Amino acid sequence: ADYIPVVIVLREQADLRPFTRSQVVGLHQREDVVAALRARSETSQIPLKAYLDGAKGAGLVESYSSFWIFNGMAARAQAAWVRSLAAHPAVGVVYLDQARNWLTGSDATFVADHPCLASEDVDDSSVTPAWGVTRIRADQVWDSLGISGAGAVVAGMDSGVDWNHPALQTNYRGYAGHGLVTHHANWFDAVNGSLYPTDDNGHGTHTLGTAVGQVGIGVAPDARWIAVKVLNSNGVGYDSWIHAGFQWLLAPGGDPANAPDVVNCSWGSDIGALTVFQDDLIALR
Repeated sequence: ADYIPVVIVLREQADLRPFTRSQVVGLHQREDVVAALRARSETSQIPLKAYLDGAKGAGLVESYSSFWIFNGMAARAQAAWVRSLAAHPAVGVVYLDQARNWLTGSDATFVADHPCLASEDVDDSSVTPAWGVTRIRADQVWDSLGISGAGAVVAGMDSGVDWNHPALQTNYRGYAGHGLVTHHANWFDAVNGSLYPTDDNGHGTHTLGTAVGQVGIGVAPDARWIAVKVLNSNGVGYDSWIHAGFQWLLAPGGDPANAPDVVNCSWGSDIGALTVFQDDLIALR
């Protein structure tokens, strides 16, 4: 049978409006938002999961997985059966899990453009900031205000990250030095399921380097970073991969305490009316 990838959005969605008016901030707000999202999905998806399990037994569904960042699922189902799925009383809409090219050009050239990155033995004090850093006067912020990202965690959500890159390794949140590394809650690969940060395109390494890279290339070189891979080697990402990435960022490793302060997504679409990730973004904000 031919199965097609679809995203299922349930009628019942969590109402996050009370959280925008809440006086609760910081970690407690993160915990409350995640708990509300999870509770809504866990209870309301029970009948639909039973329906999908029955369809799976009949060969109509190959596989499915649940989301809680919005109340929905991703599934691979027979095309002829999708209309029946859409008619289920719990379902609001079913749409094709689109594979879109989110990168329109190759930007993965910063390693060659910045020769000092070839050296493992880097002394930041002798490094000249890259032209982009001086162009926006980030180096003046470092020197005059003493602000260089220390204490902040930046997440890169893109084609992945080469965590062994000399400009990025030491401020990876999972890096403890002396060969000690913890990738749990610091890295998530929605594409290939790799266990450590890797980048088979180069774009994600480039863009995270611009944000937090050492040796003069990054705007906030003292920030720590974590990363999510949602785009493949060609810059293509399924909607479901990106939903999974946004969801992980709300609670890396399952814990909202691990959430980053900033999420960088240096990719996009020319479709200005595309709202497929609107609920994800509302939850993150």
